[in-house]
Amino acid sequence: MSENYNPKQEKKKKPTFLIVLLVLTGLSLVSTFFSGVLPLATGPMNNEELAQKELEMAKTVSQAKKLFSDKDMQEQVEVATKAAYEKIRFVHTRVFWSYHLLLFLVFSIGAGAVYFLFHLKKIGFHLYIIYSILAIGMNYLVFPQSMIDTMEILGAFLVSGIFIFLYGLNLKHFEQDNTEEDSYEYNN
Repeated sequence: MSENYNPKQEKKKKPTFLIVLLVLTGLSLVSTFFSGVLPLATGPMNNEELAQKELEMAKTVSQAKKLFSDKDMQEQVEVATKAAYEKIRFVHTRVFWSYHLLLFLVFSIGAGAVYFLFHLKKIGFHLYIIYSILAIGMNYLVFPQSMIDTMEILGAFLVSGIFIFLYGLNLKHFEQDNTEEDSYEYNN
């Protein structure tokens, strides 16, 4: 056996399930990038663009009403669409820069988490937890209480909790981040 053999230097194979989780998290980050970070380059919508957006959403509601024969379902779609439009209007008329800069921060932490998770570093797991908390908590920093949908927040907590649990199941494959103690080599 070679004297330079170091078992820590062997390349670890990533579990397939972890790769699936990383791809799903990556897709979520891409969605955040296009909806939250990219608009920083274009700026807020003007009144004309907001009116166009409202018209598009009204068309969506009328199409949904044709799909659902149940009056309660039609009403729920209408209420949800109206709430979504009010959030869009609020963001673009009042808190555009703070909202999108916060989304950029959350996106950056999430991207860092995915990078470290991909390289099997435990710090990625901790960053992912921070990313999940910030992604949900920023709603309370930006929107008034009346615009925050409790079911939406609970759904986000549930999905984040499931992903944190699933990443936690994969922690046995992760390396402990290098500390000062790990950097010393002991020769017998």
